[in-house]
Amino acid sequence: MTDVVLRVLGPLRADVDGHPADLGGRTRRAVLARLAVAGGDVVSTDAIVDDLWPGEARHGR
Repeated sequence: MTDVVLRVLGPLRADVDGHPADLGGRTRRAVLARLAVAGGDVVSTDAIVDDLWPGEARHGR
């Protein structure tokens, strides 16, 4: 089993099996932080988009 630790106080960090994980750029970190705030609850794509890019028009709506 893989051990994942996510740290959200201070800089966003994650360790996988005790080793630092590359979380990618700003957008990936923002999505990860939004999911962490949900505390394990399901977050819809629409909710993520609305929370991270409020007021921006979306195609296909």
